[in-house]
Amino acid sequence: MSPQSLHILIVEDLPEDAELLALTLEAAQIVSTCEITDTLKGLEQLLQQQDWDVVLADYRLRGFTAYEVLEVLHRSQQQIPLILVTGSLGEEAAVDCIKAGMTDYVLKDRLFRLPMVLERSLREFELKRQQQAFTLQLQQQARQEQLLNQIGRALNSSLNPTFLLQEIVRLIGESFQVDRAIIFALEQEQVEARTEWLSNPEFPSLVGFKADIGDWYDIVSIPEAYEERYVFHEPDFRRLPATPGRLRQINQGQVCSALSVPIFIQDRFFGELGLQTICCQRIFQPDEIQLLQRIADQTAIALYNAQSYERLEQLVR
Repeated sequence: MSPQSLHILIVEDLPEDAELLALTLEAAQIVSTCEITDTLKGLEQLLQQQDWDVVLADYRLRGFTAYEVLEVLHRSQQQIPLILVTGSLGEEAAVDCIKAGMTDYVLKDRLFRLPMVLERSLREFELKRQQQAFTLQLQQQARQEQLLNQIGRALNSSLNPTFLLQEIVRLIGESFQVDRAIIFALEQEQVEARTEWLSNPEFPSLVGFKADIGDWYDIVSIPEAYEERYVFHEPDFRRLPATPGRLRQINQGQVCSALSVPIFIQDRFFGELGLQTICCQRIFQPDEIQLLQRIADQTAIALYNAQSYERLEQLVR
């Protein structure tokens, strides 16, 4: 058993039985802190107050059963074992409980089994959590690769810069589920919002927003010049010092949270690829930031190819 103290929630309406459970755990040298409740309302409140490692519940209590305990546990969305500790439980009833989602059971006249059952249940749940995390990671990687492939196909389908930028903001806006996806471009020492996608057409537009390059450095908190892998990430854009450029973005675009990464074409700053929220704050995760950087790299290559094609056409003419 892990030396770390376990948080154990006991659902029992007989105080002497609840005390016996605590003494059994102590005798097995299981370090734990226990809370006891004998009502469903008390169970709900305790589940809301903190995270628990395991729930020990009697099968039948005054006014409710372990099945209702299981329902409350599911609603709390805490993925933890529920072990029955009951006076009697037939084999058929035990099978039904396990099928319903309860982890295991221990008879009260065989409490010596509780430490073994507890350790096994915690180990199985930890393995289950690891498997779920691994599956989630694989799903996220698959979605990311799917998005990169979609963007790659879009970028390869045209050499029109306007079309390319519009497809990019649409795809990343829909994929990242933000309120606004936007591309800022540098034009004659001014950074301008050139292309935008909005999840709701009633949201205010930032297209046409302009800032001198010096003001732009203030907006995205860069003191002097861009670094190629620089990331601007601010979950609460409105808490930043109120520079004129930030105030204009807040007033014009109602920006709440912002993430942006630079686009460099052949080591020359082109602009920024940005994600913004309007309705609520959002913290972008490291894998999302890394994905947006990869998309910015793809965008830079596509824009370079489009610019090269335009130059070639001009030479031919």
